[in-house]
Amino acid sequence: MPRLGLDTSHIIPEKVTNLERTVRSKDERITALETENAMLYLKLAQLQGNIRNTKEETGHMKRVHAADQKFKNRLSHNLITLNRQIKNLKTELQDVRTAALDLPEQFLEEYEKAIDQAELYNKRWMSDNLDMKQLQLKIMELDKSLADAIERHAREKKRRRELHNTLVDLNALPGIFCHLKVLEEV
Repeated sequence: MPRLGLDTSHIIPEKVTNLERTVRSKDERITALETENAMLYLKLAQLQGNIRNTKEETGHMKRVHAADQKFKNRLSHNLITLNRQIKNLKTELQDVRTAALDLPEQFLEEYEKAIDQAELYNKRWMSDNLDMKQLQLKIMELDKSLADAIERHAREKKRRRELHNTLVDLNALPGIFCHLKVLEEV
């Protein structure tokens, strides 16, 4: 079909070929862009995952940091308390050292007091022992006097009984001597 006297039969296939090439190149470009877009989406998803992981790690690090700060605060408080206790112990240890250094002198003083007391008690005991011997001698004398008194009492008791019996006999004798017999009437 010629128009205007031009032969378009060779232009159209050329145009079709050009258009097909253009379509192919645009299809390739679209495919390349879609591939690039898909890669960008993958990269975006990967970066979003990284952001989530980073946020989680940041949250974990914040918690670890807070726990570390809490631990440091407790440790600091404990160290301060421990330092005070160590100072108190050092003071007490110094007091114990001072007391330990004074201990021999105190022991010597107490020892001398104890020796003086022992000598005093020894003198008292000796004095009491002498008094005890005198008391024992006096007790022995009194025991002897008591035994003599008991013996004299027994003798006097015996003599009194003998005298009593004699008196009773003497009282009974006059009755016998004076005993009258009734005569019988005849």
